[in-house]
Amino acid sequence: MAAVQLGGTWRHGMESIHTSQALREHSEDSDDSEEPDSMLSDEVATTVLRNCGFDPNNLHASLDEKDDTAWHLAGRVQRLGVRMAKWLEANGAADMINTSASTGVTPLMVAVYNGCENLARWMIAHGADVGATSHFEQQQSTVFNYACRRCSVAFVQELADKVPPAHLDAGPVAQGYSPMATAFILNTARRIPMVKMLVLRGVAVHVAAFPASEQSTTTSLVKQHLELLKWAEGELENHRTFTALLLGCGVLGSGSGDVGGYGYGDGNGDGDGGGGGDGAPAMRPNLLAKLRGDGNTDARMRIARCLGVRTGVELGRLRRAAAVWRDIYRARVGVLFGEGAVEVLRP
Repeated sequence: MAAVQLGGTWRHGMESIHTSQALREHSEDSDDSEEPDSMLSDEVATTVLRNCGFDPNNLHASLDEKDDTAWHLAGRVQRLGVRMAKWLEANGAADMINTSASTGVTPLMVAVYNGCENLARWMIAHGADVGATSHFEQQQSTVFNYACRRCSVAFVQELADKVPPAHLDAGPVAQGYSPMATAFILNTARRIPMVKMLVLRGVAVHVAAFPASEQSTTTSLVKQHLELLKWAEGELENHRTFTALLLGCGVLGSGSGDVGGYGYGDGNGDGDGGGGGDGAPAMRPNLLAKLRGDGNTDARMRIARCLGVRTGVELGRLRRAAAVWRDIYRARVGVLFGEGAVEVLRP
């Protein structure tokens, strides 16, 4: 894809564009975030298409000099994308929604690359292929990988349930940029929350996703590695604390009047039952004891989820992530300040 200037920036056929003053004026009246119900008027749609080198009267044959289609254009005119897509569908071009450029880049890839989430949702609902792959600049990539670059955490999490499972870890083969690496290196606005979501979703954490380079050994990125490590270790500690409190205090109480077994008096004022006092409520067995044993695993899991404690497969994912981040942190701090500084600098 050659770079083309059309009244603004169009970088290698992927970046968003602003084609003309007329387009900018129409764009000001719309916002992709509002997901408007109406489609573009014929006048606006044909103006946009002609300004970008397309023939509105022959959409199927209208590939521009980058081998793109009008659907690729919809992914770049961010504030008009959904309305443009509706116009294309209404004018007989619905069957081209998955037509790729010579590089394999599809209209959906362009939309997520530019962060056009409502347009991407619309495209997916209307048949766009979430499992498509590209070979842009000799690098194979996926819709999911492009989304990790600029889209929101909520959208990427939503997309993770739709793409082929193999795409959660797949990235450009030439550079080894997995979705995890794309999120951490390129999605600077959402770097930390995006990586956290990917970890919990099951995306593997590898050292290669946090490459060692001159940039990645700066104090700023070391702090972000540390932030991720502290988060993972904190989640694991929460689970350990939950287990200790649930099984070590209430559940393992003796049931003979200590804190773990009973609470309050029997209500008759004579102090019997380990409590007592005038008007005190009757003592009752501690029901936490019923949570002991394998038969109540599901109940314990539900309590943990209500308290925000990680359980099940998430624990394994957090442990593996923490181990990798611990090694990365030690290596980065060692480069910056010397090996002896690793434990000193860590809170």
